[in-house]
Amino acid sequence: MSVQVLTLTEVEQLTYDALYACGARGAQLEAATASVVSAEAEGIRIVGLGFLSIYCDQLLANKIDGTAKPEISQPTGARLHANANNGFCHTAFLAAFDDWIALSKQQGIALLTVSHSNSGGVVGWFVEKAAAAGMISLGFSNSSPMMAPVGGTKPFHGTNPLAFACPTGANQAPLVIDMATSQVAYVAVKERADAGLPIPESWGRDANGQPTTDPWDVVNGGQMGPLGGDKGALLALMVDILAGGLGGPSFSYQASSIVDDQGGPMGIGQTFIAIDPSHNPQQLNFLPRMQAMLEAMGEAGSSRYPGLRRAQLAEQAHVDGIEVDDALLEEIKTYIKEHQLPRAKLGLLGYFLLGGTHNLWRLDKPMQSSSQTPVHNLSSRSLAHVDSVPQQFVHELSGLVALQIAASYCARTFDNEKNRIAV
Repeated sequence: MSVQVLTLTEVEQLTYDALYACGARGAQLEAATASVVSAEAEGIRIVGLGFLSIYCDQLLANKIDGTAKPEISQPTGARLHANANNGFCHTAFLAAFDDWIALSKQQGIALLTVSHSNSGGVVGWFVEKAAAAGMISLGFSNSSPMMAPVGGTKPFHGTNPLAFACPTGANQAPLVIDMATSQVAYVAVKERADAGLPIPESWGRDANGQPTTDPWDVVNGGQMGPLGGDKGALLALMVDILAGGLGGPSFSYQASSIVDDQGGPMGIGQTFIAIDPSHNPQQLNFLPRMQAMLEAMGEAGSSRYPGLRRAQLAEQAHVDGIEVDDALLEEIKTYIKEHQLPRAKLGLLGYFLLGGTHNLWRLDKPMQSSSQTPVHNLSSRSLAHVDSVPQQFVHELSGLVALQIAASYCARTFDNEKNRIAV
């Protein structure tokens, strides 16, 4: 297997370009990019670049709305709700995050539910952010049916992941517990299938509900094996009620697949709970007690607490970069090449003709992500990366004929110029 080493900046740009080419814009684009890069950096790669093609296909099929605007409401004093409007759940979560944390500090505990959402990827990504804000946090996400209920033989529950995180001290990685309620995530089985490798019997069952070592039996109409037998199926049910029941509107059995572009919007949900540990009736200092407990774990033989390895891998990735399989890299680049908007090839004059002059002031300004980390410098990129133009493009042009006329005019103009304008 041939690989290339990419810096995290290159991984970010690759992800950004692919999602943009497939229709993600603005906050949707930034949040989805951040989640993929984080998964890659922390070593959870099957939902990093390995999941990017699924996001791209779903954007192209309008299963995910890449321009959705989340709607935030407060149904009760200690609960916020974010309607993702079929956009990325990461975007809806971030839109409500500051108010959710403020509410948890005010009330001591606060609930955030997300509805009309899509795959959460790494649920730990969400609760880690709450832990960084000083909160103890729980996260739950339902997904499409892949696992049988207790006593059942047909897929009913999703792999329905859950996560927990809490702070461990200043400048220290949070403790993070993040797991699916299936034995492994579905993408791990698909990865084995694509590689022609067998799976342990506990990972999945065939279409008849029988254990199998052939991953294709699971992928082609089979089901995932629950974590710890019936206990995993019961946990999946609990998560489905918390995420699909309070968020939703779909329970797992009602949701379209999270791993393909068929069936329209998934309509799944997420639920997050934030607890402020400083609201302690015993007046006990939480962080010193956490540190003492982790030291005691080490003395009991534990080499590290959960979440520390992720943080260490992320630090290493910032220094050494990440190895990316050439085949995966080419697959992602194909999305960028095949789905670039036509206006990217029209040059500056063509951009003017398409009504983009109102965005020209942005060309020398770097785009900032929600973390204030530069994502792209638009002055060195194609004009296809200027936000808001796609909607203008759709609504202002009368169709393909007008676009062809503009392209033809620009090409003739450029051919007559000695010094061609480049963008």
